[in-house]
Amino acid sequence: MQAVKTIVFALVIFVAVMMLMLLASMLLPGQSETGSSYLISIQSLLSALPAGLLSYWLAKRIRPATWKQGARTGLIWAVAQIVLFLVIGYFNQTLPLIFGAAGFYVLMLFIALGAALAGLRRKTG
Repeated sequence: MQAVKTIVFALVIFVAVMMLMLLASMLLPGQSETGSSYLISIQSLLSALPAGLLSYWLAKRIRPATWKQGARTGLIWAVAQIVLFLVIGYFNQTLPLIFGAAGFYVLMLFIALGAALAGLRRKTG
């Protein structure tokens, strides 16, 4: 059951990231350049914090027992995002644009860190 939740939540994060990137592209004024790695980087950077918060919130639903378990979940989610972007980039022929954008890697980092931080536990006593 845990594996199913992890996969479903990875897909939820992917859909949310795509929607956030679409929203970011609509909010950027006067950006007529299509196929720009710079634009993808900006869209990714604008999507990073909300995606990280979503990752944190979803990881809390899984309830990782330790930081290590949360980090593993975050790594799985980040790798799933990379694979899905690979598929999209391959069929759209935009792989160099996606993986050439520095903001894309920041986005993946925020997704992984969000889940890892959900595994932190406060020590009481």
